[in-house]
Amino acid sequence: MNRPPDPRATIYVAGAEKTKVIGLLAAAFWSLREGNRLTNGDFTVEIHDNEGRTGPAERQDDFHTWPLRVDVEPADGVSLDHSVAKLAWSLHKLWYFGFSAIAVCDFAHLLPWNGGVQSPEMPPARIEHTKRPLNLVWAQESDLHFLDEFSAEFEGEPFSGYSVDPDHGEIEVLTLLRGTKAGAGYYVREESGTLPEFGAFAIGNVSIGGLYEWDEHGRLVKESINWQPGGVSIARKWDTDGRLVSERRQGGPGITSTGGLPWFGDHPPRNTTGFHPTRRIDWNETEQMFVVGGAPYWGFVATAEDGGRGRVRLVLDGREEGPVWEWDRSGELVLQGMLHHAYGKIGPWNEWGAQARLVRQTIFDALGNRIIERHFDEAGNIAHEERNAPTRLWRDPATGEERPAPWLWY
Repeated sequence: MNRPPDPRATIYVAGAEKTKVIGLLAAAFWSLREGNRLTNGDFTVEIHDNEGRTGPAERQDDFHTWPLRVDVEPADGVSLDHSVAKLAWSLHKLWYFGFSAIAVCDFAHLLPWNGGVQSPEMPPARIEHTKRPLNLVWAQESDLHFLDEFSAEFEGEPFSGYSVDPDHGEIEVLTLLRGTKAGAGYYVREESGTLPEFGAFAIGNVSIGGLYEWDEHGRLVKESINWQPGGVSIARKWDTDGRLVSERRQGGPGITSTGGLPWFGDHPPRNTTGFHPTRRIDWNETEQMFVVGGAPYWGFVATAEDGGRGRVRLVLDGREEGPVWEWDRSGELVLQGMLHHAYGKIGPWNEWGAQARLVRQTIFDALGNRIIERHFDEAGNIAHEERNAPTRLWRDPATGEERPAPWLWY
């Protein structure tokens, strides 16, 4: 039986200072830097001196003697396709700046110039085309320049990605798209991995769908649902036993919003979602991403689903990444969740029935494990709750310890 390829890789580098290599790879992996270690939700990259050198000086014909060694380890669940794309993109960056670099791994045959070993010269004069990776920036909040509460720049350009701000054991994560807050915003308890707060934001301070709070044990505490931009129509609270203790409604029935969105599919979704379709975008089957004019699409997109439902989801760099909502034929919101391009469903997923009654809440962790499922009765009380141990564990890049992943990445 053929074993699957080892997803880990090593890159040997010559002709470059370590600080320059760290900077280039931080950009290639869009990761947070901690000394010589780069981390994001998908990869851990360590850059260090090559202590296994076999000779006193680097030789161009023996990359094992090169002075720098880069170890790349993907997180559990990261696809081989994504690892190939990221490693190829890293080689491109190193070669483009004139550095010698060769990758050693089980999937080198999928990389340009077989990881570099088949190039007639180093760095290669011609760089073969490879699939572009998903580029999502994770940046410390202190490294961004916030123009106001809802917009930020990074190195003088509108920022697209995730802003991370540690604060007294709770880490705040905000999604920004082209410089403006868009997508999910949440806090993560670093110790337990649960979320004190979660909300899916449409744009700036205009919220759509459900905003939630949980206690440190992951018990549901509060739900607020927006009927239209700026107006909360429903607010609910539960006690520690799962009993609904208060419910307040204001505004009109159901949950709707308005706005124009690009759409994808054989036909545009019904206008009952409140989002009127504007232009059609395309799907690139080879690159497996949404595109506009051949370039990866960034923004929200609407699709028509079975049963007359309309779906709206956030797409970052061509891939589904962030909140997703579904509306039924009457225009009422019936589903809200979170998607991650590598793991599928992550974080809290909520389903509503008639008159926006919460009927189910399912919590997935950041690796896609279903860990909590709650069902609600007609009175709004939690009628059934099931908790499951994760089948996949997260490996702490600092200690190597395996433990349950948080509900969402930070």
